[in-house]
Amino acid sequence: MCNQLRGVPLNELWTFSNSNLTITVANYSRESNEIKLKGNKLTTLNHAYSGIAFKSISNDSIVVISQNNKFSQIFKRLDDSLKNTLRNIQLVGKSFVRNYKKWTNIIHFANDYEFVSSSWTKSKHYNSGWERIRHDGFDMLFTDLYPLFIIQEKKGNDIYICTFGKEKEDYIVKEIE
Repeated sequence: MCNQLRGVPLNELWTFSNSNLTITVANYSRESNEIKLKGNKLTTLNHAYSGIAFKSISNDSIVVISQNNKFSQIFKRLDDSLKNTLRNIQLVGKSFVRNYKKWTNIIHFANDYEFVSSSWTKSKHYNSGWERIRHDGFDMLFTDLYPLFIIQEKKGNDIYICTFGKEKEDYIVKEIE
């Protein structure tokens, strides 16, 4: 399940398996914790997540609320239709154009851990980190700047991706040759 906080998407992925919760976050760490449910409260060995309560659970999302009720988080279930079986979509050393609302952004994947984004400063490009992982058939792109992207497929120079804010957002990024 991927996450958004107060309408702002975050780079965090929760995977539930039996009584374990694996959390993958934007700084590319993965933590596995045994979880227990007491009433509607989630308890783990990781104190950052212990005591979070489930506010609501539906077929496609979980809403959790912090201990002090100051914030809630929405986790959206990733639909199996978003899985990608292609392994030949290369990013390293390539540049892509992404149009988002009124912005045009050029992203260059300099190497295996750094990318440059043209939209984060007016006069300079901003370098940031990224990591791409395959998880349960999903091809995921974590970055320091953007919400988690799911890479779906490539057709010619177009790569179809999506992310989740309040709703699922679909994008096409075009490779610049």
